[in-house]
Amino acid sequence: MNIKEISKANIMDNVSHLIIPEKIKQKFKKISGYGNLRTNENILLLWKDIRQIVDPENIISDLIQKEVATHGHAIVSGFPVDNDKPETPVGTMEYKPKGEYLTEKTLIYLSSLFGKPHAYIQENNGEYIHDLYPIKGNETVAAGTGSEVDLEFHTEIAFDINKPDYLILTAVRSRSDQNVPTTLVNVNPILNRLTNDELNILQEKNFFIRAPYSFSDGDDIYYLRTLANFNNGNDFSFNFNFNSGVTYCVSQKAEQLFEKLRREFNDNVQKALLQPGSALIIDNNKMLHGRSLFKPKFDGKDRWLQRIYVKKEGVK
Repeated sequence: MNIKEISKANIMDNVSHLIIPEKIKQKFKKISGYGNLRTNENILLLWKDIRQIVDPENIISDLIQKEVATHGHAIVSGFPVDNDKPETPVGTMEYKPKGEYLTEKTLIYLSSLFGKPHAYIQENNGEYIHDLYPIKGNETVAAGTGSEVDLEFHTEIAFDINKPDYLILTAVRSRSDQNVPTTLVNVNPILNRLTNDELNILQEKNFFIRAPYSFSDGDDIYYLRTLANFNNGNDFSFNFNFNSGVTYCVSQKAEQLFEKLRREFNDNVQKALLQPGSALIIDNNKMLHGRSLFKPKFDGKDRWLQRIYVKKEGVK
């Protein structure tokens, strides 16, 4: 069996890609007894067990961990497709979808390889699993519920020193006529081209980063932050957000470097297309991500992703 292969149906621009074996895929369908997998309590119960349930021999789990450690990201496909999900909502979701919870099981399994699910009470009411789809009326909002505006390269929750170490996305639904890739860039090769003075600027508190409005009750609240921390060697941490009005520089040198990095990152874009049955793992310390704009039809068939944040604590 060729576990690793490139599939143009799922990836673009040489994004790292793994496929789970069929026998592991079938084990996901048989998981039962954990109740409603949209509640944090039940998610954690399954999180403790799921790797042993679906991959006790580490046929694919170790490969996934190695791929992300090497490349900062990976698409993993071959998961069972969740046909029980309802139509894509057009407004705020009143009731979380139930059924076989196959997309939720995908996120829970992958989170168990990299740490422990992580949540913020200000973000999706503290729920571990988030639904990302275009909401009617939010078309020009630079967030997961927006659509007709590019999400520029950013670190997830960049303002917070306790930001997630990883984020994982899976596709509930996609549509070929929208062709909405997640954009990615690995920051390490670009940082390696900076001077020592430029690296020092990144490690000093030269930048104000605005918290998302969900964290500030709609107010503009900025935090004075560094953009990088290299104290742990290869296990470095990087924070960036290019979206309009989010990051302000305190000096001309800092602003010049910020704009230089914007150009460098935009010249090194990778694109990943998520389809049902696939998931994208992103190292939130070493990668930036974004999303191209698209025009939703609000017909129940629009793009619908689910997301989970992960902290390194609790890695098995």
